[in-house]
Amino acid sequence: MTGTALLDRVAHQADDEGARRLAAARDAAARIRDTGDRERAARRQRALDSRRAELNRAREDACADAVARTARSVLEARARWIDRVFTATEAATGRLAASSELSACMVRLLEGALAYADAAHCTVRCSGMTRPAVENALRSLSASEVTIVEDDSVPAGAIVESNDGRLVVDATLEGLLRRRREALSIVALGSATGRSNGP
Repeated sequence: MTGTALLDRVAHQADDEGARRLAAARDAAARIRDTGDRERAARRQRALDSRRAELNRAREDACADAVARTARSVLEARARWIDRVFTATEAATGRLAASSELSACMVRLLEGALAYADAAHCTVRCSGMTRPAVENALRSLSASEVTIVEDDSVPAGAIVESNDGRLVVDATLEGLLRRRREALSIVALGSATGRSNGP
C-alpha cells in the first residue's frame, strides 16, 4: 500500500469515527432533551394536581360550612318555635290547674303513672288544691286504695311513689310538658341533622 493510500484510509476512518461520535452526541443530547421535557411535564402535572386538590378541599370546606350554618339556622328557628309553643302551653297549663278540666287530665296522668306501680302499695303526693281532682281520677281508675298525701310543693298534678321508695313517677303537668319538650327537641335535632331520633 502506498503512503498516499494509507493516508487516505486513515483520513476516511477518522471521518467515520468523527461522524459516529457526532451522531452519538446528538442522540445523547436528544435523550437529555426528552428527559427534561418529561420532567417538566411531570412537574406541571404535579402542580396542577396539587392545585386541583386544594380547590376541591376548599370547595368541600365551603359546602360543609354552608351546611353547618344552615343546620344551625334551622335549629335556632325550631328552638324559637318550640319556646313559643311551650310558653303558650305553660300558660294554658296554669289555667287548666284551676279549672274543672283538671280531673279529666289527672285520669290520663295517673293512669300512666300507676301502670308502673301497685296501687295498693304506693302513695300519691299532690297539693291541697289538686287533691279533689286526684281523688276523682283515682275513683275513675278504681284505685281508691292509693294513699294520698298533701304536699303543696307539688305543682299541678301528682307525684306517685312506691311505698318502698324504689319508684317515683312524675305525674305533674309540669313534668309532662318537660318530657314532651325534650322529646320534641330531639326530633327537631334529628331532622335538622339528617338522623332519625325518636322521642
